[in-house]
Order: sequence, then C-alpha cells, then structure tokens
Amino acid sequence: MSSLSPEALERIRAQFDYGPYPRVPLEATPKENYGALAIHDIRSAFYRRDRKLRSTEGACILDVGCGSGFKTLMLALANPGATIVGVDLSPKSVELAQERLKFQGFPAVKFYALGLDEIGQLGLAFDYINCDELLYFFDDPAAALGQMKAVLKPDGIIRTNLHSKNQRIAHYRLQELFKFLGFLDGNPEAAEMEAATELMNALQPGILSRAAVWNMPLQLQKEEKQDELEQWLLANLLLQADKGYGIPDLRQYLEAAGLEFLGMVQAPLWRLNELFGDRDQIPAFWALGIQEASLLDQAYLYDLLHPVNRLFDFWCSPQPLRSADDWEEWPLEQRLGLTVQLHPQLAQPGIEKQLQEKLKLRERFSLARALHGEFLGMLTYEPLFGALIRPLFERSLLVKDLVQRFQQLQPLDYATGKPWELEAVAELVWNFLAELERDQCLFLTQA
Repeated sequence: MSSLSPEALERIRAQFDYGPYPRVPLEATPKENYGALAIHDIRSAFYRRDRKLRSTEGACILDVGCGSGFKTLMLALANPGATIVGVDLSPKSVELAQERLKFQGFPAVKFYALGLDEIGQLGLAFDYINCDELLYFFDDPAAALGQMKAVLKPDGIIRTNLHSKNQRIAHYRLQELFKFLGFLDGNPEAAEMEAATELMNALQPGILSRAAVWNMPLQLQKEEKQDELEQWLLANLLLQADKGYGIPDLRQYLEAAGLEFLGMVQAPLWRLNELFGDRDQIPAFWALGIQEASLLDQAYLYDLLHPVNRLFDFWCSPQPLRSADDWEEWPLEQRLGLTVQLHPQLAQPGIEKQLQEKLKLRERFSLARALHGEFLGMLTYEPLFGALIRPLFERSLLVKDLVQRFQQLQPLDYATGKPWELEAVAELVWNFLAELERDQCLFLTQA
C-alpha cells in the first residue's frame, strides 16, 4: 500500500515528468564536489554507526527517488565496486538518469520507473538506501520508512531527510498563497512560473515573504539564468505535496518504523555549542543538560534556536549506534595505537594540492570546509598541522606515527623551549586528530 494518495502520486509524477530534477547537463560531473561525494560514500555512514570501515566493493545500494540521476552518479563515483539501482516515479526522469550514467561511464547502473511501494518487485536486499529529497512528500513518512526497511539488510543503513518546518515557514506560506490562487490545481508550468515571478518581483523589498525567500531568484534573474529560476520555483514555491516537520515528528516516525537514529549526515552543522560566542559563558544548567541529551534532543534544540538547516538530513538503521568508546578515558598507549585514515573523499589530488598551496603561503587551512563549506564555528589550523597530515593523502598511519612526525617538524615544546615530553606532544596531536574526526574528515579505528 502506498503512503501517498493516488492524486498526490499523479501530481508529483506529472511535475517531475515536466521538469526532471535536478536539471544538470549530462556532461556535468561532481568529481570535485568532495562534500557531496562524502555524503554519498557509504563508508561515512557505516563509520558513524560502527566506528569501523567497510568496503564499498560488493555493496548493494538503492537510490530511491533518483530523479535525473545526478545523485546516483555521486553514489557510483563515491562507492567503487558497488551494485547500484535507481528508482523513480517519473518515467522521464528515469530515462534521463539512465542516459546520464551511460554517458558518464557507468552503464551497469540500472534504473526502474517504480514507486516506493513497488521496490519489493526488484527482489533485492540492500546494504544502503539513499532516499534524498523525497520523504517529506509522503502523507505517512513512517510507512515510507517501513517500506524501505522491508528491502534493507538487517545491518543496513538508510539515508533520508525531511524538510524543517521552522526553516521553511516562509516557503509554506507562499505555497499556501499560490495554492489559493489556483497555481497548484494542476501541474505548474511556464504560465504559473511567470505569474509567480511577476507577483514576487512586484512586492516591496521589505515585505516579509519576499525578504525571506526571494534573494536567490532575484540574482538568477539578474544573471539571466531562466532555467535555474524555473528549477528553483518548482522545487520551492510551486512544489506539489511539500510538507514541513519538526524533530518530534522525526522521532515518532523512526519509532513507528522500528529504526534507530544514527545522527545527522552533516553533524558539524548541528553542534549546539557553536551557537555560543564564548564557550566559557555557556550557562551551567545548559552545559550539564546537553551532556545528558540524546542526539535527537540536541537537534531539536538547535532547530528551535537557529533554524538555518533546510533539511533534517539523517542516517537511520535497524541497528543502533555502537557504544562509542570514550577515547579520552583510554590510556595514552592505547590511543597511540589507533589507525588514522583520511576520509577517502578528501584523500584526493585536488585537496592535497589546495593544502600544499596553503603551506607554501604559510596560511591557515581547514579540511572540513572542503566537506561542509563555510559555517558557524568552523576552525582553521596552523600550517604546522597541515604538514603533519600530508602523509595521510598517501597512506594510513598510527597516531604514534603522527606524534613522532610532529616531534620532527617541531622539536621543541612551545611552552618550555625544551624537547617535548611524550605525554604533552601526544595530547596536542590527539586533540587535533579528534577535532578532525568530529568534523568527519578522518577515521580513527582500532588496528
């Protein structure tokens, strides 16, 4: 049974047959979009849950709501050796996706024009399901999650997302307006897009609805990017069946589907402590409460205080997070024995070249910005630490190897002017590596 009404299904199918999403040329490639590739790399998800690395070779991946196939291409690039299947409600989108993957050199990727309730027909069990920009369309997201779980292996992982009602409140007001005006009675096409644009342009700049959402469309008009403007309108103000949710809704849907929350895909964008300018001034009651709060509770508070994230983009699984070892409590010798590996999507010639340029100019650097872009609280590091991690672009190393390398690069302790004590230099290097691990830039695993 579908978790979308037949009427809603048909409207969504019609909209994406008219304008397959995203509208990206066949020759376009995300090869240097390291952040997007890291999101689509299943090693990111499995490390988050298990604190272990798994191979992409032989993994079976499903892309639900594959659209025009650009994100399926990301899955193919990020997961070498995996079997990938894409499904979408829109036959036009499926045709374009198949053409795209063949053009890009991945003819083995298969696509099917199927709804979510039909994926059991494939007769496959999946290690990983990517369901991007789709779940918020469903009348019953819990049922949709259950349909994905039914074709997921017991130890598999689902990546999906919901729209934040707090972040998109202005969009929903305008969707209601255009629904009242009849623009969404059928499939919105050129006439409706032209009328919506005319109305928004005519509003005074200070009108709240215009001020909240219309800056990007104005820029697209200024640059005469009509195709991108139409895509934006269809994905926002004229989007059929769009809905917004809160974190309590997400919690309810996961419980109903029997799935465990593993965390937000881009966890650094959800750090509560980054909302405070001076961490020493964080109220004691708040700091103590956060230590006890679940990941979902922390996301709930973040969305209430600072609703800038359009999506609750999360991983979930039938299996819970493995009990995370508190590394800080480990003896120094045990921490020194951990293996350090740069995230595979950062261990790329393009990123290494960027780092080398920073080192030549003796400038500060941030690996995390390659994955997450600019955001509140993003740390940068001194060139010395860039030199420290350069060998990770070629091979994994033990923490103790990096401690020894740091001693070679900087023989004297900053504070004493004397050779480093092992514990002092190890703590310095460890804190740096732990920060990069929290930023999802590297993996720390037991040998």
